[in-house]
Amino acid sequence: YSVLLIHGVDDPIFIIFSARNDVKKYKNEKHNAQLIDVKNLGHEWATKISVNDSIAKFYLENPLP
Repeated sequence: YSVLLIHGVDDPIFIIFSARNDVKKYKNEKHNAQLIDVKNLGHEWATKISVNDSIAKFYLENPLP
C-alpha cells in the first residue's frame, strides 16, 4: 500500500525526525511512501500549500491494487 505523510517542520508535538524516520521504514518495507515536509508549519493542517490537492494527486497516482 502507498503512504503519504504530510508534516510540519516546526511541529512541537511530533518532531519532523519522526516523520522522516517513518517514511524510511515504509520504503524499507517496500511500500510506496512519500513525505511532504512543510516549512514554517507546526501541528496544524497545511492549507497554505494546497495540501488537499497534494493528497488527491498522490492517491490518484498510487491507487490501491
